[in-house]
Amino acid sequence: MRLAFPSPIQPVQADGSRYVRQYKSVRYHALKGRFPRTKALVVLALQQLNHRHQGPVTIGAILKHNTTLNRTSVHRALVDLHYEAHLVWLPVPNAEHITSYLLGTNRAMVGLPPLGPAEQREAVAAERTLKLMLDDHIAKAALKRRR
Repeated sequence: MRLAFPSPIQPVQADGSRYVRQYKSVRYHALKGRFPRTKALVVLALQQLNHRHQGPVTIGAILKHNTTLNRTSVHRALVDLHYEAHLVWLPVPNAEHITSYLLGTNRAMVGLPPLGPAEQREAVAAERTLKLMLDDHIAKAALKRRR
């Protein structure tokens, strides 16, 4: 098994006299956001637990659904998803879809009036887009694992 980042410390000069830390993950997280795996698992759990939009999904339900997650990471992932949905300066793919999913289909949970039929359809379409993004992420991860 090859590690993604075998050694974070690389010699600067050929004789190895000076070392500098090179975090290759910084660029990845700047593009993808923090905790991409946890966020993908949380979004998947939200989709599977609330596929009929029957009400809010609690963090306890997410933890029961996926036992590999812990409470802190779920909190962090949800906060990050909500934060990314409002980012302008960081290129988050489909940020408006995340906003629609968080505030569209779950508006009753945050005390907002329900959406009209057109907006509700848009929110459901956004959730579908998120699912496609997630499926793509899982397929790429499986392909990477096979190599």
